[in-house]
Amino acid sequence: MLGGRSPTLDDLPRLTYTRMVLDETLRLYSPIALMARDPLLDDVIDGYRVPAGSLVTISPFITHRHPEFWSNPEAFIPERFAPEQVEQRPRYAYYPFGAGAHLPGPALCTAGRHAGLGRRRAALPLRDRARPARRPSSSVPCDRAVIC
Repeated sequence: MLGGRSPTLDDLPRLTYTRMVLDETLRLYSPIALMARDPLLDDVIDGYRVPAGSLVTISPFITHRHPEFWSNPEAFIPERFAPEQVEQRPRYAYYPFGAGAHLPGPALCTAGRHAGLGRRRAALPLRDRARPARRPSSSVPCDRAVIC
């Protein structure tokens, strides 16, 4: 697509698959794990009474892995973010930076989009010069577990 040259900002809108990879990465590893709100008024959400002042939490981690929205939710499948797939998905099935007027989404989403452009621009030239290497005797520690 780029003919061997480094990408410019003008190329970014055409790097569709790169955007799909970034969105799928953010789906699996959202920068915001949990959002909490305290409603000012009583409300009913999906048949559940939510009293004013109660703690309401929303988790992109859970939603982004919910099988109702994502087939094979634990798999890394960038094609989920092809334009025709995005149009068929419910609005709030994907919100790595939050969503709505009172969630952190709008400001972070704008920042995230700019960061995403920067990541794409910075990462692409590395494909020709980066060589991942690991010493044969070294090990990669794994000290985290995800419990749902």
